[in-house]
Amino acid sequence: MRQDTTILAVIVFTYFCISFVFKIITTILIADQFPAKASLIDLSGQLLSLMVILILVKTTEGSLVNLGLALCVAPLIILLGANFVLFK
Repeated sequence: MRQDTTILAVIVFTYFCISFVFKIITTILIADQFPAKASLIDLSGQLLSLMVILILVKTTEGSLVNLGLALCVAPLIILLGANFVLFK
């Protein structure tokens, strides 16, 4: 269990650092008076996380590391896509 929590801490810390950079798009959208678009990006990330968690529940056994990856990677994918589309 100690190794899993160490790996999870690294995953969450890395997610926080990368998310800090990519979340600038939501701040820009709010500053440009588009809070609905910023909220849609956040909602999409949460929905993707939920879908990944549901898939994990059905296909794998319980793992803290898999849960951490599901909760961290899915919103980053949405944020990365939003950055590419909106900064284009």
